[in-house]
Amino acid sequence: MPKISICLPCLNTRPFLKERIDSIYAQTFEDWEVIVVDSYSDDGSWEYMQERFKGDDRVKLYQAPRDGIYQNWNRCIEYSSGEYIYFATSDDTCYSECLARSYAALELHPEVSLCDFNIHIIDEAGNVLADKWDNYNNVRVYGDWIRKDHIRSGRIDKMVMPAVGTIFTSMTGVLIRKRLFDEVGMFPTCHGAIGDYAWQLMALEKSDVLHLGDYLATWRVHDRQLTSQKFVENMMLQYEVCMNHTDAAEPDFLASLSQLRLNLRRRQCGSKVEFLCHLLTAPFQFVWFAVELLKGRNPLRIVSWTRAKFPRIDIHAVEIP
Repeated sequence: MPKISICLPCLNTRPFLKERIDSIYAQTFEDWEVIVVDSYSDDGSWEYMQERFKGDDRVKLYQAPRDGIYQNWNRCIEYSSGEYIYFATSDDTCYSECLARSYAALELHPEVSLCDFNIHIIDEAGNVLADKWDNYNNVRVYGDWIRKDHIRSGRIDKMVMPAVGTIFTSMTGVLIRKRLFDEVGMFPTCHGAIGDYAWQLMALEKSDVLHLGDYLATWRVHDRQLTSQKFVENMMLQYEVCMNHTDAAEPDFLASLSQLRLNLRRRQCGSKVEFLCHLLTAPFQFVWFAVELLKGRNPLRIVSWTRAKFPRIDIHAVEIP
């Protein structure tokens, strides 16, 4: 059986498939299979993949109804036989050492089931958008650790998520032990475009995260992708999902972070006042907020707020060679 199952779900991404498939065949790690599940694309994607993968018995091609992105991801997992799962999202790419580096790292640390790594953000034409990924809040919150190979507590990521959003900016930047899906379950299909966010919250209860400081994949940003649509509505869903899927010791703080993030994105003064009133019902958050103001700092900066909280809940990262 192959070591890695490369899951390639697809729906009408024909313009990006050549780059995607080229990046799979360019991998220095070769013990893989590809599971294609196409949702009856009508832009030539299905025909292209049939021709491109012709004669390669490492590739299995399926078609399935258009009943949601996460349902399709789940089918990919069900059809796979590898020990590890990699989501080759059909409009993104990965660099040649992506599978080799992440596989070797997880093999050295069998106690961990999630390996994430740095990614480049690219535009529709494939051009790297310099420093865009580095400046995301969910990246900056880790400071210098983002450049180091390390293992960090799953609790730290569960804290970060309600504050700044998913800690895995794109699933193309993660290699997952398949056994984790047995422990956690498949991707929820009832949360619209944030099924991966809900799954991550549950997965972080079961595994710490091994991070590689190298750039090993790309995430393409374009107008047609699902995650670019209805952003504020998605954030409201994230708040609700976070509150329903966490058993963290300090839910008031998680609620405060998530609500702050939502309110800042709305850019409405009334929402910020509502948040400040919420502080009055959470004594520690209120005291911390007041102290930050007295120190001349801006506690409304989500990254600084989140980082200031980490030492209180005894979470840490350990650098690995």
